[in-house]
Amino acid sequence: MKKQMKKNLLKISSLLAALLVVFAAMGTTAFAAEELNVNSAITVEKGDKLTFTINLADCDKKIVGLQMYLNYDNSKLKYVDGSLKFDKFDGVVYNAKLDNQIAITWTNVMEEVDFSKQGSFLSVQFEVVGTGETSISQYIAHMYDMDMVTLSNYKFTYDYSTENGDSKTDQQAVITTDEEFLNTHTGSFVNYDDGMGDNSPNKDTHKEIKGSEIVTKVVQATHYEVVNSKDSSGGSGTTVLIIVGVAVVVLAIIAVIIVKKKDDSKKSSEEAKKGHYAEK
Repeated sequence: MKKQMKKNLLKISSLLAALLVVFAAMGTTAFAAEELNVNSAITVEKGDKLTFTINLADCDKKIVGLQMYLNYDNSKLKYVDGSLKFDKFDGVVYNAKLDNQIAITWTNVMEEVDFSKQGSFLSVQFEVVGTGETSISQYIAHMYDMDMVTLSNYKFTYDYSTENGDSKTDQQAVITTDEEFLNTHTGSFVNYDDGMGDNSPNKDTHKEIKGSEIVTKVVQATHYEVVNSKDSSGGSGTTVLIIVGVAVVVLAIIAVIIVKKKDDSKKSSEEAKKGHYAEK
């Protein structure tokens, strides 16, 4: 009788052990399925808010104009409205309403921006809505100095951080390599796969990322400012349209000439009718 009980207990113990192994494996799989790896640099969880920062350093010239694109997969990452920030650039115009892309342009001949030392180029926040693997990549179409000379020395790096304290800093930049995109967005700026220019220690081996030809378009740059005044609704701040009298060589700029906030755009239209616009 005792021997039989021992055998039964051993069988039950073995069964329980097997079940524990199965459930542990299932738990690990379920947990892993809720994670997203970004740029092979950081792993985040579904529901997290990821702050993505592009840093720039080692520029031998000051910047007065640029056009660039951030490309991502909106089935994995959702842009957080209003989160795109620029520490050193005023009056940036961008369009964050494009599918899987944020288009950015800026020019100001009265404001030379110095990145000889590392500084934040831009930061943006995404909500993690998908799992698996994904990338956030950049592509610079144009970036030039006061003499309209394209910058050739530069170093881009990335920082990543989440609200729960996870972070990665000084990670290599990721350049967009999609051929269809490159064939319609390549400009005068030379993008290399290591995120560095002619100053790269790998300058003899790093690869230029470009399309089949340079595509350019000449337009007049436009940006929006807010000045203190009363609007018709009683709130403070009137949007003033300023036409910058400089022809800027840009690529596919039409997609970019959309005001940063839809509300600002509507307010601009309403106040134009009331004679609140000032043109320089």
